Amino acid sequence: MSGVIKHKHLIIRAETKKTPEDPKWLHSWLVQVVGDIG
Repeated sequence: MSGVIKHKHLIIRAETKKTPEDPKWLHSWLVQVVGDIG
């Protein structure tokens, strides 16, 4: 590496009318969002 520091942090804030109750669904949704971002 050439001395450049890469930060790999992503903060996602989502406001919902109804909070998701299924942790597996929420995890897959987050993985998809991160994948779409790149």
